[in-house]
Amino acid sequence: MLTLFARNISKSKDWCSYWEMNKHGQPAPEDYRSDKEFWYNLNANFDVLSAAWRLAAWTGDSSYYMAPAFRAFGRASVGPYIRSWVLQPDALLTRPAHPNAPVPYNDQDAFDRCRGLPSYSEGIPNMKLGVDLIAALYRGMMTWSDIQRRQGNASSASEFARRAEQYRVRLEKDWWSDSLGRYFTWYSNDGQFGISEGETFLLWFDALHDTAHVRRTIDHLASVRWNVENTSYLPYIFYREGFPDTARRTILYLADPSTGRREYPEVSFGVVQGIVLGLMGVDPLPGTRTVTTLHRVTAAHGPAHTAAKDPAHPRALRTRCFLARRPPHPRHNPHNQTYRYPPILPLQHWPPPHHLARHLHRNPHPRHRRLPHRHLKTPKR
Repeated sequence: MLTLFARNISKSKDWCSYWEMNKHGQPAPEDYRSDKEFWYNLNANFDVLSAAWRLAAWTGDSSYYMAPAFRAFGRASVGPYIRSWVLQPDALLTRPAHPNAPVPYNDQDAFDRCRGLPSYSEGIPNMKLGVDLIAALYRGMMTWSDIQRRQGNASSASEFARRAEQYRVRLEKDWWSDSLGRYFTWYSNDGQFGISEGETFLLWFDALHDTAHVRRTIDHLASVRWNVENTSYLPYIFYREGFPDTARRTILYLADPSTGRREYPEVSFGVVQGIVLGLMGVDPLPGTRTVTTLHRVTAAHGPAHTAAKDPAHPRALRTRCFLARRPPHPRHNPHNQTYRYPPILPLQHWPPPHHLARHLHRNPHPRHRRLPHRHLKTPKR
């Protein structure tokens, strides 16, 4: 699916892809008439780029950023796409409303008006820019920087990290309101800032570095009942930012059969993400075939809540887990034991001694695994 989105970027669409496709990989007619008339939210390129990089981390499959389609998509998204839609850091508040409008332009035609929406928020008329697009631009630049660093291009990685920082600086300088204690979420063609939805993506794309602003944003997100699309992002965000009780209540709300539009796919995926990445804190380390875990528990979960409050508690330790490439060779497994789990070491023992690291990879013996013996199963003879 991501390959189709990446492959269908084109100059004739001003470096956009298709906003929606059917099961045959063709653009859905509800959102596409021609390469000059179609619906597209400009956040999408950077969202796809970020998603592909995360999938590479989860799967260990470098084709998510090394395959020709993804490489071309990434280069276009951080280059001509930004120039074509006038999304440079210093042009965000002065860019034209419709940089690539078809000629003749019909404002009553959604395919003309929505060809390059500057936000995921689609219900605000006369919008020049949404704050969520700035967050997406920041994440896109950081993702491309990470990819360049992974490929050994240190100078290019530094350059795109610098560009990402430019977007983050504009976000803090132009969009934070001291009087309201919140970020503005949209800027109109009349030169006015306004507030609606969109703050969720500031945290989703991890674009906020000011802890006080993060706390105010979290407080506001937790105080409003959003639609299920927005709410589906929140369990993971609440857990990640240190609000486990709020995260748990949000998961229960999303999973409640009485919640409206609960059948939307975002809901089930958001709940699973909140539990695995949020509560369990499972997080892959790109390019290492390793995951870290951090159990974020609360009083609502029972006596184990002491783990969250006591860093010395064993359950509060973040651990690293090697993802085994293949079962141990029989020569290194003389007792014919079946291993259900890969070896785990608490971070206090990381990095392991050289001989232990090699041993863990080749022969994960239980005395080196630091796992209870119940995780090992000796086949019956």
